[in-house]
Amino acid sequence: MITLTEVVKIYPDGTTAVKDLSFKVDDGEFCVLIGPSGCGKSTTLRMINRLTPLTSGQIFIDGEEISGYRPEILRRRIGYSIQTVGLFPHMTVAQNIATVPRLLKWENGRTEKRLDDLLELLNLDPGIYRQKYPRQLSGGEAQRVGVARALAADPEILLMDEPFGAIDPITRQTLQTEFARIQRELKKTIVFVTHDIDEAIRLASRIVILRDGRLVQHDTPENIMTKPADRFVSDFIGTDRALKRLSRLKVTNHLKNALSIKDTALVRDALPLTDRHGYVWVVDRENRVQGWLSHCAASSPGETVAQSMNRIDFRSCSVMTDSTLIEALSRMIQQGNRSAPVVDSRGTLLGEIRLSDILEA
Repeated sequence: MITLTEVVKIYPDGTTAVKDLSFKVDDGEFCVLIGPSGCGKSTTLRMINRLTPLTSGQIFIDGEEISGYRPEILRRRIGYSIQTVGLFPHMTVAQNIATVPRLLKWENGRTEKRLDDLLELLNLDPGIYRQKYPRQLSGGEAQRVGVARALAADPEILLMDEPFGAIDPITRQTLQTEFARIQRELKKTIVFVTHDIDEAIRLASRIVILRDGRLVQHDTPENIMTKPADRFVSDFIGTDRALKRLSRLKVTNHLKNALSIKDTALVRDALPLTDRHGYVWVVDRENRVQGWLSHCAASSPGETVAQSMNRIDFRSCSVMTDSTLIEALSRMIQQGNRSAPVVDSRGTLLGEIRLSDILEA
């Protein structure tokens, strides 16, 4: 899809930002450019859509050199999202998102449907957000609208320059999760710039590590963590790369069956289960997690399980099938347990993930 061949960028003051850079981004790939400040990652991104001209070398999209495109035609084909969002302050959310479809002279009905579909995809209620202005949005909402605008004309390629870099960590993690979901659904070809190695590992299918404008390693996140090209890459990833790898692994691949009992049952009915396993998950009649009963707590056989159990809020104590193993480990540490229930959005018990499974992974 995108090929860079011996690309060089030298600015008029003599600064060489990019040196003989060559790599390929395949169709549907999520490629993250990362490296220290000043390594040339943002410059490389801007050269792909000709916002910054090349000094030498070639960039191809679908086998055609980008110099063969008129810049405005090329940019309408490529979505572009930046850290500062860049929404037009005098336009509503709907008008901002519709900018490129209007330039492409889409029919009104097609544009309106695309607007609603994108807002819903990004968890923004069209009935609430269509008529809002950028000044009325939170930082996270503005970033969502910026991504929606970049996706509005359904581009094949999406360029993103630290799009989540200026927002708080909690909102940033939420946006990363949502964007990973969106990419699984849309399968766009994405080139994404970040300075955050955790973000790169979490989102990328391939990572390009740059240093002083040169490519140091271009590989999968797994290979970069297990086989760093040199000491620079190893130091850049950090000594906790075994933990970082857990952010690439999903709970669904390590899901185990969970023993459970209804909260209306008597403790004596739970004893065979707690004898065998040490604990049992407690669910209501709709199989939603209510808590857990340990063997130690099962000291009053005549009481109901609900009276003796450790009650929990499933939203803060459980994980979902698409959660990562690092999220599951965090839940266990918070609760001081060696396992965590795996639930759906309603809290229905689907299974469990155990500390031993994470250590094995």
